[in-house]
Amino acid sequence: MSTDGAGLPGAVRVDDRGVRALAGPDEHARDGNSRHVEEVQRVTDAPQESEQRLRETIDGIPAFIYTMAPTGEPEFFNGPFLQYLGRTAEAMMRWAEIGVIHPDDLARSMAVWQRAVETGRDYRLEFRLRRADGVFRWFELRSRTVRDTRGRTVRSYGALTDIHDRKRAERRLRRALRARYEAVLAERMRIARDMHDGLLQDISGLALQLGAALPHVRTAPDAAADRLGRVLDEAQRVNRAARDAVLGMRPQGGAGELVSAVHAEAQRVATLGGLALSVRVSGPARLVSTPVRDAVVAIVQEALTNVLKHAHAAGVRVSIAFRGTRLRVSVRDDGGGMSPATAPEYAAAHLGLVGMREHASSVGAELRISSVPGRGTNVRLQVPLLGERPIRDALRQDRSG
Repeated sequence: MSTDGAGLPGAVRVDDRGVRALAGPDEHARDGNSRHVEEVQRVTDAPQESEQRLRETIDGIPAFIYTMAPTGEPEFFNGPFLQYLGRTAEAMMRWAEIGVIHPDDLARSMAVWQRAVETGRDYRLEFRLRRADGVFRWFELRSRTVRDTRGRTVRSYGALTDIHDRKRAERRLRRALRARYEAVLAERMRIARDMHDGLLQDISGLALQLGAALPHVRTAPDAAADRLGRVLDEAQRVNRAARDAVLGMRPQGGAGELVSAVHAEAQRVATLGGLALSVRVSGPARLVSTPVRDAVVAIVQEALTNVLKHAHAAGVRVSIAFRGTRLRVSVRDDGGGMSPATAPEYAAAHLGLVGMREHASSVGAELRISSVPGRGTNVRLQVPLLGERPIRDALRQDRSG
């Protein structure tokens, strides 16, 4: 074949206008030239036709597909992709500038794309694409690189899959797992508080009563037997309380009478330790919600138990004051108290005080503990009362109903 072989048999010219036969000496030569022209034209057109058929095939696939040159410049976006984005092929040549990728995902996507162009590696990426109506949805991009026989990058193909529903399901699953974890953690904390505030305190009370009865077993057997009988009754009550704590069986319902609940628990703990107890109530008593009642009773119980264990007190006074929208409760003992240097360490080292603060926080209450060496300790609680009714109003409503 010659590019400029006029007069030579079978000569053809290949230039910008295509493949043309040059004049030959006879008709036979001209027939040969025609066959050569057709063959060369077929070989020349084959890649272009193959490329066109490939693009038509990709264009007909109901998926989002594109191709990029080795330099990373976009070459082709199939029809479904352009239709989804509401963009033209010309506009998509500037894909990084026209807002089709969510602003929060653009920098990360650009960095991954640039590394892939530099290294020629395949990559996978998740980002949000802007639909033609302006709605962003999550997509997963998988890009594959095609190389020639020498290992040079020829082209990269990208395919995008809508994963928006999967992302939403993953978020719901994460929220559900987090909620389950928090519920399990809360249940563990509840059991820990119940064990400390209830079971462990009750066991300590039993130990105190047994210790008080032991010296009288020989000297005053009848009195000791009477006391041991009370210890047995208390042990049975502790057993029921422990079972309820494990099963999570708590009193349910709405409003509850606070004063009698606090007085009963204070009397029980004081009796266990032989403390002189006085309870003072001021202001019009109110019905309070069950969570408030339970939190106040638990704090009073813990405060009194601490008095038994650590204060070496002879007596304790519990004050309950209803003041408008505030409830104030205090537990003051006449024991040895704590020094300012010792009090923080004691508070940090004892679960009881931690549990008291948790109970207070659960109902939006403020807890303060003050102590003076030789003058005892004062535990003060202030609880907001929102919507609670005076007892006389509740009784009047019950009668009218």
